[in-house]
Amino acid sequence: MGAEQASGALTIGKWYSITASQTNYFYTGSAIDDKFLATAATALNANNKVKEITLADMFATVACPTADVMWDVKIAALTAKTQAGLVVRLDSATTPTKCITCALDGSGNVKVREQTAATTWTTLITAVKAAAANDTLRLHVSGNAVRCYHVTNAGTVTLIGSATATANTNTNHGVMNTSAGSNTIALAQGFPVGTGGEYAALEAM
Repeated sequence: MGAEQASGALTIGKWYSITASQTNYFYTGSAIDDKFLATAATALNANNKVKEITLADMFATVACPTADVMWDVKIAALTAKTQAGLVVRLDSATTPTKCITCALDGSGNVKVREQTAATTWTTLITAVKAAAANDTLRLHVSGNAVRCYHVTNAGTVTLIGSATATANTNTNHGVMNTSAGSNTIALAQGFPVGTGGEYAALEAM
């Protein structure tokens, strides 16, 4: 994370970790160690301080050959008011400006967001989903179509929501975590959807 900030204001579209907060200052129930995406240019002062979370440190990805993927992440442990999940179609591992994320938000929801510029985020899907140990989130992206699923340990798959994203053909996919010291990602795996002919040999059999 960046240096502690105690003056100026939040930058809309950046992620922060709270280091000092008066009651309900940043949002209802805001508290020290909460992680959040700023949606307002809230003023900072000696009683209300933050550290910026660097996106390059929040994401861990691998370079893949295709943008159309089905990607899973199993979250073994999640701290309240922090976020963990997955990221697909990331343009750069060092200076991210475009991607799609899918995460449990630590407040009882799953949120799928799209980043189209350095500090420009659009929420594509929001659904109530209380976090449970070893929850698996699955994101299916093909062309502009985005679908988010929840998979139980027993293998039951439930569609959480679907949306249309901006055209994006980036091929870095992986995980996101705003609190690596407390959240635990147990498994991450991905597969090509097949739009690039990855399964053509099977079809010929």
